[in-house]
Amino acid sequence: MPAPSERTNKTADRTLHLLRLVAESGVTRFADLEARTGLPKATLHELLGSLLGGQWVTRDDASGRFEVGPACFEVGAAFAGLMSTRRVVGAVLDDLVARFDETCNLGLLQGADILYLDRRVTGQPMAYAPPVGRRLPAHSTALGKILLAELGSAELDARLPSPLPKVTRHTITSRRRLATELSAARAHGFAADSQESTLGVGCIAVRVPHDRLPLALSMAAPVLRLGPDALSARVPELRSAARDIGLRLAATEWATGTTVAEGIAAPNA
Repeated sequence: MPAPSERTNKTADRTLHLLRLVAESGVTRFADLEARTGLPKATLHELLGSLLGGQWVTRDDASGRFEVGPACFEVGAAFAGLMSTRRVVGAVLDDLVARFDETCNLGLLQGADILYLDRRVTGQPMAYAPPVGRRLPAHSTALGKILLAELGSAELDARLPSPLPKVTRHTITSRRRLATELSAARAHGFAADSQESTLGVGCIAVRVPHDRLPLALSMAAPVLRLGPDALSARVPELRSAARDIGLRLAATEWATGTTVAEGIAAPNA
């Protein structure tokens, strides 16, 4: 008897294959799917039931035909939004790294986390940046702090977990100390972290102007190479790059009539 994980993987593979067949066919009937998959009727009914329940496919009651559902559109829009965003901001990140030879990141606040959307990594020794798609607790990152600083105390209390998780031994876990840091970020227009999400790495971040999405831009470097004062001296250039990203996003949205990055934002972002 196959292990539970093997049965789960087999079911997942069949479900995804079935979804692809529906997408490729445009609209199709149960009998067509049965013929193309070779699956028993009961299995096919079960898989289609799961896809229908998640709105991955829909069924027209009159004709009995299946077609892709709104969930597919949402995922496709999210992917398109992410790719468009990365194309728009990529040149700005490239320019920053070329000028300062330090790692730069673009992040989005989602719930209590920062989602890393894009990055450019320096070729210098000891360079590190979280991979694209990684999530980190927002309070442990400069990206997260500058965006959390825009929230009211009630929303912060609702959004952040208690206790605050510790990523490294330097991570701020005191809400009172975090409130002080966020107040300073609001006053100065940038946030910093010193080894709070990655040991040996310091970071500064500024807000990227955008009407709908909480985006931020950061520059990171090993603390042995650039201390807090040296990193903070880069804030004016980082602000200029963030404004450039905001303008590029706005121009692309205006030219295409679409919201470039809206698809990547979660409902609680």
